[in-house]
Amino acid sequence: MLVVTFLFTLCIIHVSPTVLDEQVIKHNVLAGDDILLHCLVTNGGSVAWLGPGGIMLFWKESRLTSDVRFELQRPYLDYWNLFIRNTKVADAGSYICNATQSSQTVSRVFELTVSKKAQILPSLSSGDKRIEEGGNVSLTCKARGYPEPQITWYKVEDNQEETFVGSGQQLSITDIRREDAGVYKCMAFNGVGMNDTREIEIDVEYFPVILSRKIIKINKMDVKIECTVEWNPVEEYNWLKDGELIQKNWKYNPQLLQYNDSISMIGLTINQVEGPSDYGMYSCIVENKHGKASLTVRLDKSNVPSVTAPGKGDNGSEQNSICKSMIIFATIILFYINS
Repeated sequence: MLVVTFLFTLCIIHVSPTVLDEQVIKHNVLAGDDILLHCLVTNGGSVAWLGPGGIMLFWKESRLTSDVRFELQRPYLDYWNLFIRNTKVADAGSYICNATQSSQTVSRVFELTVSKKAQILPSLSSGDKRIEEGGNVSLTCKARGYPEPQITWYKVEDNQEETFVGSGQQLSITDIRREDAGVYKCMAFNGVGMNDTREIEIDVEYFPVILSRKIIKINKMDVKIECTVEWNPVEEYNWLKDGELIQKNWKYNPQLLQYNDSISMIGLTINQVEGPSDYGMYSCIVENKHGKASLTVRLDKSNVPSVTAPGKGDNGSEQNSICKSMIIFATIILFYINS
């Protein structure tokens, strides 16, 4: 009887389930990638998967989550693997594989980190700006990602070199000057994948300033007056002679040559300058919505080409030389005849 009781006792002893590798397993995955969490349970038991916050995802083989991205995969009898498709940053956290039998529970814990590369959000960031000189401007560059992206600002110089000008989501410039105009680049980075960048152009507007003027002799009869102007935006220009507006015709040819975005050459070609009727005060007038500038140049005999009358100058000298030679030749002939 004693032997039978002992054998019966052996038959009712339960074997606790075993989860192989009970250490915390850490996984880091990029958002959008898939991840498989392995859980091998021996000696039977009821298996449950818990997600972040203790939310139960699966009990045995029953799905308790409505998120179809989560799947329970059992390639073999002892395998209770959790597959997560197209991971999101919100999926990060602790995942626990619990195996329970007769009130005894063993667990395997996974710490999942979901990284997402920095991405600038155009709808929440600044576009190109246009501002009057002396004003204040703020540029915004917002980005998302995990870990939280850091933002740095650079000014792109004319030679394409980049100068560091600030950090943070916002860049502020007070009392802006024309030298501050140009392209500003914000860069978002968090150590995951490639950095993201966005370029924002600031256009600084200001009133015209006439930098220089000069008179050019194109040829013996034509003259050109030039004024160099710095202004933004480039708008209206006119030439006046003695206070009267000059219209384009065969005599006068007003013209504008743009050197770059803000430097212009305002020219006036005067054809066939022949005398006092072409002399006088010529004024270069430039104007935009921020102001007006003018410069007056006196055109007179001292700064136009001299015009030689027929029979004089180079041609006249040549004719005189020919005449003198003929006279000398005739004199010699007459001398020999008389002799």
